[in-house]
Amino acid sequence: MAEQVAKNPSRFRAFATLPMQDPEAAAEELRRAVCQLGFKGAKVNGFSQRDKEDSAVYYDLPEYRPFWREVEELDLPFYLHPRDVLPSQQRSYDGHPWLLGPSWAFGVETATHALRLMASGLLDEYPKLKLILGHLGETLPTAVWRIDHWFAMAPRGITAKRKMCEYLRDNFYLTTSGNFCTHTRSRKLELIASCLQPTIRLSE
Repeated sequence: MAEQVAKNPSRFRAFATLPMQDPEAAAEELRRAVCQLGFKGAKVNGFSQRDKEDSAVYYDLPEYRPFWREVEELDLPFYLHPRDVLPSQQRSYDGHPWLLGPSWAFGVETATHALRLMASGLLDEYPKLKLILGHLGETLPTAVWRIDHWFAMAPRGITAKRKMCEYLRDNFYLTTSGNFCTHTRSRKLELIASCLQPTIRLSE
């Protein structure tokens, strides 16, 4: 990929893919891709699997804090891209395979992962992190008011110091990727702007 970018740098840029099963190796590869190859950040397909196939490792875990420190120091974005939930966690989809994938499950899984990152205190420890969510924010912009309302009523172990809407506003960039309905996009952007005052950053 780096070779292709080098052939036409005015047209192409690249994100790194990372071995997120190993936080130390992921941080090392990110720095190599950025500093040696000129990549512009990283794009990762959701949680990782480690040791056994039916396992899910999320990046709010304490062992990933050194990795996130590296991301912040490089001052480049981390794109959290969707993936399906594991087969063992798909009981709510039983008999309804059409709910899996990009129609529904992708967004639910990725929004949940993003909330885990926010609620864990990660963005208090590394407040300059830049994260990207596709598909107009995986439903979070239109749900975040209610999320904050109920988190305030019943924190249940949340260690974050701020509201989820503040992290969404200050640390996340939302793309329209994969959401090609013009009417939906226009209306949703209005809702996003009203929910996340005073600022929200959107990129096409």
